Amino acid sequence: MTDSEKYDPVSVDTITAALTRQGMDFELAGLPNFVTNVAPIHDCAAGDLVWSRSLAIDIDALAASVILLPRTGTGQRPEPGDKSLIFVDNPRDAFRALLREVFTDLAAAASGATDSALFSDPARGQGVRMAENVQIGENVVLHPNVVIYPNVMIGNNVEIGAGTVIGAPGYAFVRQPDGRLEHFPHIGGVVIGDDVTIGANSCVDSGGLGPTRIGRGTKIGNLCQVAHNVELGEDCLLAGRVQIGGGTRVGDRSEIWPSSIVSHKLVIGSGCDIKIGSVVVQNVPDGAAVSGNFAIPHDKSLRDFARKRR
Repeated sequence: MTDSEKYDPVSVDTITAALTRQGMDFELAGLPNFVTNVAPIHDCAAGDLVWSRSLAIDIDALAASVILLPRTGTGQRPEPGDKSLIFVDNPRDAFRALLREVFTDLAAAASGATDSALFSDPARGQGVRMAENVQIGENVVLHPNVVIYPNVMIGNNVEIGAGTVIGAPGYAFVRQPDGRLEHFPHIGGVVIGDDVTIGANSCVDSGGLGPTRIGRGTKIGNLCQVAHNVELGEDCLLAGRVQIGGGTRVGDRSEIWPSSIVSHKLVIGSGCDIKIGSVVVQNVPDGAAVSGNFAIPHDKSLRDFARKRR
């Protein structure tokens, strides 16, 4: 944000009131400063709000006026000097909450939601194509060039990134006796729960007979592939370039990290952690962490890697 685009001054009292509304405990030290901008801690100016994951910082060397710091950590709490110091359990999460509640215009502008060059209206981007029988909830944001095929149901508070395709026929071909491949028609559609985010240039394919399902609160990154009849549970996290094969079920709160591939018709339990670049070809039990190609329990993968380095 440039100097000309800075906010009207926001008081520390306004900031702490927002934290209270979010149910975040805090301790305040220092002067009752005001904020006119947000910035990264390594590139800040007077009037900025910043956050640090560590207590071990040189407060005097920072130009920022208000600093979010952890309540506990290595080293002593710094003296505030001419700063406002707000000690919270998770500074990053507190900063995120303030962006959403106090600096809402900044967050909306950065997402493009208020830019008429990107969005023809507050909810639908330029170039969006949507079939007639799509059911769509409230507060759904479709970024430019999203395509939504028939038989798709989208819940409330959903955001779908630019260029993403929802509900296109899945990749399922049946080899005929003469060797030719014929496509199996997909009529199941897609069901997307409330509070889901899907990144840019991703694909969620239609199910064959029943729908592909994305559970409430699940977050999907850019360049992801969710194949036909996949079922993702609630509050799952799929990072960029994840591929999930057809018919696989993933339990609630599981996390699948960048460039991982999960084969088809598997069962991934709840609370699983599939590490970056994994290739998963067998079921994963609840709470397991796996890694490698082919993915095995993560602690064994680390031991095997250590042995190879000797």
